[in-house]
Amino acid sequence: MFKTITEGSAKLNVPVNETISRKLEVFYNPVMKFNRDTTVLFLESLSQKDLLIADIMAASGVRSIRLLKELKSSTVKTIIINDLDAKAVEHARKNLELNNLEKDKRIIIENRDANKLLHDSRKFDYIDIDPFGSPNPFLDSSMQRIKRGGILGVTATDTGALAGAFKEAGIRKYWAVPLRNDYMHETGLRILIRKVQLSASQYDLAAIPLLSYYKDHYLRAFFIMKNGSGAADDILKQHNYIHFCRKCLQTSVSKKATSKKESKESAKKCTCKNEMETAGPVWTGSLGDKNIVKKMISICKDDKLIKFLSILEQEYSAKAESKTSGRSPDSIVGFYDMHSITKHHKLKDIPKTSAVFEAIRKLGGKSDSKKDKNIVSPSHISGTAVKTNLNVKDFLKIIKKLK
Repeated sequence: MFKTITEGSAKLNVPVNETISRKLEVFYNPVMKFNRDTTVLFLESLSQKDLLIADIMAASGVRSIRLLKELKSSTVKTIIINDLDAKAVEHARKNLELNNLEKDKRIIIENRDANKLLHDSRKFDYIDIDPFGSPNPFLDSSMQRIKRGGILGVTATDTGALAGAFKEAGIRKYWAVPLRNDYMHETGLRILIRKVQLSASQYDLAAIPLLSYYKDHYLRAFFIMKNGSGAADDILKQHNYIHFCRKCLQTSVSKKATSKKESKESAKKCTCKNEMETAGPVWTGSLGDKNIVKKMISICKDDKLIKFLSILEQEYSAKAESKTSGRSPDSIVGFYDMHSITKHHKLKDIPKTSAVFEAIRKLGGKSDSKKDKNIVSPSHISGTAVKTNLNVKDFLKIIKKLK
């Protein structure tokens, strides 16, 4: 059975009261509305014209229909609405009719394997990869068919592999060790970004993240593809390892999985002398472009989305000075969760996160152990997170003074 709903400007016939799974007669996930909201807003913020778009796993067609109806008519020149499932394609046709788009000459409907479709097509300005599971099977063909300067949108719903619930799967699928802790979804996002960048680098492309986030048990990232082996090499230089100490909750980042002068089998030591767990390699550059997010905020009419984007803007702005000449500033990797750190260090009171932000900003200058200016921001991963370049010792000094 089907029912008619409205999402954004689109009318849709979707399955009634069915569990979200691959077995759906026509796949539609209402939870992914936020994903589609950000996609429309992101593409609108770029103010581009005459885009050639490939929606390679369109299912009900909702994403394509919303792009056609909500973006300016000059934005989309051609959009391919494709799905391997013949029933889904037929249903997408009916949804196009429901929205009076069945005669729109910009639309090409295909019923093909996504990779075969891409291999047989011309190059696109925007390719959207939104599978049920891992995007891995579609990365290589997408890199071959994305234009230089084109945009790639990637979703991953296999967060168990990326965030450490299934460590072996994470290593096997994404060529990196995940880390299960408070900021495991940020680590997973950085692992996903790196995997996309590795796929791009084979074709002398630099995949630069413009917008990326974790939400509702999925990871989403948008990349602009910059051409050139030099640009690709610069991206690879920002693939590093995360080290995490479960004894004191310190996080550090380094080029190597182990500390210097140690064998490959040796663990990196924390300043508290405990052996640290190591994750990665991961992307340690910025998770997105704050200027893109600012533009999205300026045109957004959804208060909840504006709130989420405002956190991303602050998070993307939190960068530490690079210690390597010629490189862009490093992103702040990981965060301190206020509930976890106070419980772990047996502190009686949990200060308000806002008070911690204010205290670090007032401190302003340089802490005892930092040569760089102190940095602080929220994280979209958790409402009780504090992202900062302060080490755990200095951070504890601050929160112990707050009541």
